[in-house]
Amino acid sequence: MAFNAAAISTANQATSITIKDNQAAALDITESSNSYLKFDTTNSSELITTGVTLDIANGLKVGGTAVSSTAAELNILDGVTATTAELNILDGVTATAAELNILDGVTASAGDINLIDGITNGTVAASKAIVTDADKDISGGRNITISGELDAATLDISGDADIDGTTNLDAVDIDGAVDMASTLIFSGGLTDAADDTAAASAGVAVNQLYRTGSIVKIRVS
Repeated sequence: MAFNAAAISTANQATSITIKDNQAAALDITESSNSYLKFDTTNSSELITTGVTLDIANGLKVGGTAVSSTAAELNILDGVTATTAELNILDGVTATAAELNILDGVTASAGDINLIDGITNGTVAASKAIVTDADKDISGGRNITISGELDAATLDISGDADIDGTTNLDAVDIDGAVDMASTLIFSGGLTDAADDTAAASAGVAVNQLYRTGSIVKIRVS
C-alpha cells in the first residue's frame, strides 16, 4: 500500500486499518529504507517499534495511568543498574532530601556502622563502640591499656592496685594496714624531736610523723 498525497484524510472514509496477523512487519511506515514506525503482530510478541525519536506533546499514559515525570526526571535513571529488589529497598522510606544528605561524604562501611547497632549509651558491650551516657559516664568495661597519662579528678579502686614505677602522692589517707616489702624513704626529712611535747613545740601537728633519732613516731597528743 502506497500513498503519494501530501495528506491523507479519512473524513469520508473508514476510520480503521486492519493489518495482517502474525507478521513481523505487518505494517511498516518508512522513508526510503528508514523505518519510522513498525507494527509487529507476531503471536505473543506483538510490538510497535519506532525507528526515530518519538515526541509526545500532550502527555504519556501507561496502562491508563498518566506519566507525570518530566524528561529530565526520567533521565536521572539513565545508566542505573539497580535491580527491582534493590529499588524496593527504598519502598516506604520517609526520609527527606535533607536527611539523606546527612550521609553525603560518609565513608563508613557496613561493619563500621554495625559497631553502634544495639548499644546502650553508657554501657560497654563486647565488640561494640563505646558511647557515654548523658553524664559522660560509662560502666561495664574490663581491662583498659594506655601508653600515656591517666588524668582524673578522683580514682576509686575497689580491688588491688599494681603500680610498676614511682608513685607521687601529695596526700595519703590510709584506712587499713600498710604492708611494705621495701624501705620507706622520706625525701623531705622528718622533724627530730624527743617526744610529742617537743614535736608539738617544733610545729609537728597531731597525727603527723616525726623522728627520735632513727625511730619514726606519730604525734598523738
